[in-house]
Amino acid sequence: MIQLTACSNQKIIEVPKIIVKTKVEKQSVPGELLDCKDLPKKRIIKMQSDVSILLVELYESAIDCKSKLISVKKLLKEEAYKGLM
Repeated sequence: MIQLTACSNQKIIEVPKIIVKTKVEKQSVPGELLDCKDLPKKRIIKMQSDVSILLVELYESAIDCKSKLISVKKLLKEEAYKGLM
């Protein structure tokens, strides 16, 4: 309680109590988001087209992992946001 005094009247103001509520929830990530596409297998490169194919396969693996990581981040942010409400 806080008392404020002035020349004319006394006023009493009650300060509200701050209530903190903590809720712990387990965040789960679906299994399909935890594994990335395998890297291309080692092979003999003889021609420029072999290099091109390898680069495309590496790119596909990288995009697969990146898209899954983005999904995991989004899921965890949504879970964290739900916990605040």
